[in-house]
Amino acid sequence: MPTKKPSEAADVMLAGFTVEQWKQHMDQDEDWTERIEGADAASVRGIVEALAHANADVRLLACNLIYALGADGLGAQGDVAVTRLAELAANEPKVKLRTRARLVHEAVAQAQQRAAIHREFPWLGDSSGDAAAQALAALDDARARVRLHVYLWWVNATKPAAASRTAAAQKLAALVERESEPELRQAASLALARVRG
Repeated sequence: MPTKKPSEAADVMLAGFTVEQWKQHMDQDEDWTERIEGADAASVRGIVEALAHANADVRLLACNLIYALGADGLGAQGDVAVTRLAELAANEPKVKLRTRARLVHEAVAQAQQRAAIHREFPWLGDSSGDAAAQALAALDDARARVRLHVYLWWVNATKPAAASRTAAAQKLAALVERESEPELRQAASLALARVRG
């Protein structure tokens, strides 16, 4: 009987299951992602390392597991995962896998960016209107992604003081004209309409 090559998917275990077992879970169990929740650091590292495996089925499974883990579940492996996913999205010869790697890369990278912004500006999670002074100052941030989150804060803010709404309307009116990216311009426009009430 011939020995199996190490590149074969049957030889690979990721987070306690073989590739075939993961496929069965994904096909038959709508709650399959619960099997990956709380994965330990060694399992997560193995999943991220599998992005470079010689077998395309293993690489695709790694993409799907990373998507299920999300930025929070990746923990310390998050930056490595984003880098390897970007490499896979750029260099993978199989179109389906390249597309999946790109989508997972975008999702994880955006989640990491969102989490970093919320760590820097924790008041973004409070839409009560109490953080209006901070939100007003943050409209001047040079980073487009930060401004996007601040615009969305103004869209969702409940009952900021009238003076804050007036000051925000003045800044937002100028920002709507200045934003060149359609997504940012639309978010700024929505925020402006909301504060003008």
